[in-house]
Parts: sequence; structure tokens; C-alpha cells
Amino acid sequence: MQDSPASLPQSLSAADLVSRAADFAIEAQQPLRTLCSDRPRDYFLKVESIQEIDREDEALISWAKKHNRFLAATEVSSYLATPGLEDVGNKEHNVWKVETSSGAFMIRRTKGGIYGLPERSPFQYLQRMADVSVQIPDAEINFLCVSQSPLGAGAIWTIQPYIEGGHPSDDELAEWLSNQGWVQKDDRRHRYYQRRSVKIHDLHIGNCIKTPNGHIIPVDVFFEGLE
Repeated sequence: MQDSPASLPQSLSAADLVSRAADFAIEAQQPLRTLCSDRPRDYFLKVESIQEIDREDEALISWAKKHNRFLAATEVSSYLATPGLEDVGNKEHNVWKVETSSGAFMIRRTKGGIYGLPERSPFQYLQRMADVSVQIPDAEINFLCVSQSPLGAGAIWTIQPYIEGGHPSDDELAEWLSNQGWVQKDDRRHRYYQRRSVKIHDLHIGNCIKTPNGHIIPVDVFFEGLE
């Protein structure tokens, strides 16, 4: 992604999102490092207090309004009413495939006032997106804007490339992980994979795309142990 300015000349609209959202995308590090000088608490291990989540919500929404990256409720409604727009998301996100003359991309929005996992903060979530973009550049997730529900809950909108392909088989994913140096680990809660001091979570065939040339790309995972 080319460097893009944090500030936009005017507020984003629904039409912007469905026609050229990729042109407005910025790295998740941009708002994060402006608002948070230190790396946020570990996304996987550390929950945040309601007070801290509210504080970060307020700071991020204020930043988004200042930089014309706040999507007003009327524009959210207009976007959701776009003909042919289908939500193919999961429990963490609304996800829509948007096709334009210059290509297709996936727009993601956090759901239910929750930033991925329960009791995580906006800054933790932005760090998660930044980490994915560094570790898996083929599936980088960049920041678009913020919206707010009528009850005041914030939502972060991001964009990810559309990757052509299907899901790998369990055997194909296992072979890829082994070739990449990831070792399977199991505890009482779930399965994860570890390479040196770094762990990758939520990695399964449903969160991976196998491209036509056989390359496997994780698209919706998160890391633990990065610094």
C-alpha cells in the first residue's frame, strides 16, 4: 500500500467505500501511534477494563472526526443498503466483498461494540491489524474509518485485499505450516501454532486461502509474542 495521509479533504461517504475505499486506506499504525505511544497490552492474553475501552473509544472517535475518517450514521445506513452487498462475515466482523473497475477488496467492520475478542480495546485491535499486515503482507489489513452506533458503541472499518482461491485441506495446511516452521500446540482451551517465541492463533482451513498457484495465505488470524 502506498503511503496515504491520515487526514482526508472531506468525510468518507458510502459511495467512497463502494467505489474506491482502497484509495483512502492507511496503515493501522497511523492512528495507533498518534494516540498510543507504547505498544498496547497483549491482544490475546490481556483484557482491558471498561473504563480503558471507553477512554480509547472516545480518543479514536475524536481522532477520526478530526481527520475526516468518521462515517456518519446516515452513511452507514446508505452503505448497508447498497444493492448486491452481501455480508459474509463471522462472529467478530461484518465482511463485504466489494468489486470495482480496478479490482475487488474486502471491507470489514467490528461487530457489537466489541473489538474482536470480548474485553479488548480499540488500540489492542489496531495493533492486531498492524501485526497481521507485517507478518502476512499478502493479506494486509489497513484502516479506513470509524463509525458509532446510536448507543455510542464504536466500530472500526478496515480493508483487506480480495484473494482468489479456495480453502486448503487439513493435510495441505499441515504441510504448509511444517514447511514454514510452525509447530502445533494444544492446551485445554484451543489449538495454536508456535515458531520460536511467536504464537499464531485462530489458524484453521476456514481462515486460510489457497491460491490457484498453491500458495496458502492466512487471512483472519492473530499473533502473540510479537514486540
